[in-house]
Amino acid sequence: MILFRNSVNWKAYFAKFIKKYIKGDVLEVGSGLGINVNYLFNNLVKNWVFLEPDQDLADQIKVNILIPSLENPEIIKGTIQTISQRKFDVIIYIDVLEHIKDSKSELAYAADLLHKNGHLIILAPAHQYLFSKFDEAIGHERRYDKRTLQDEIPASLETAKIFYLDSLGAIASMMNKFLLFQHYPSTRQINFWDSVLIPVSGVTDPILGYHFGKTIIGIFKKQNEE
Repeated sequence: MILFRNSVNWKAYFAKFIKKYIKGDVLEVGSGLGINVNYLFNNLVKNWVFLEPDQDLADQIKVNILIPSLENPEIIKGTIQTISQRKFDVIIYIDVLEHIKDSKSELAYAADLLHKNGHLIILAPAHQYLFSKFDEAIGHERRYDKRTLQDEIPASLETAKIFYLDSLGAIASMMNKFLLFQHYPSTRQINFWDSVLIPVSGVTDPILGYHFGKTIIGIFKKQNEE
C-alpha cells in the first residue's frame, strides 16, 4: 500500500520470515509500486514478475527497483487471470488478498500456476474483530485469522507455516478502532509505528510465540503432481 511505502522497518521485519522461501521464478500479485522486491530478492531468484492491475502504479514500478539484475523487469498489467500457460516456484500476495472479493477462486487459480513443491505466500491483515473504518476506507473485504485463511487455501496446497506478526501494532489497531475512529493514520502515526512499535514487536512477538499480531502470514506448499 502506498500509505506504508516508507515503512522500512516493517518491510525488513516481515521479509526475515519469508525471504528463505523466495527462489526460482517468482510472481508477485498486486505488486503496487514494486518496493517489496528490494526486501525479498535473493540470489536464488531467477526471474521476478510484477503483476499489477493499476496502470499508474505499474508505471512506477521500474523506478522503485533497487536490484541491479532487475534493470529490465517484467511488468504485467492485470490480475492473476491475466497469467496463463506459465508456472512459478513462488507466488506472493502482500497486503492484496484482503482486497479481492472472490479470494477463494483467486487462490485456486494461483495454485494451478505453481510448480510442484512451489510456495504460495500470503501476508494480510489479521483478526476480523479489528476490522475498522480504516479497513473500509482502503477497500478491505475482510481480515483473516488462521482458520479463515486456511479455509480459502486449495486442497492441492498444504500448510507449511502460519503465524502472526506485530503484536504492538494489534494493540494500536484496537485503540484506533475503539477510541480514535480514524479513517486514515497520519504520517506521524505511521512513522511512530514503524520506528518504535515494530522494533518492540520484534521482541514481544517471539515471547508470545507468534500467536498474536496485526498481520497474519501463511506459507503453503503445493504437493500434487502437475
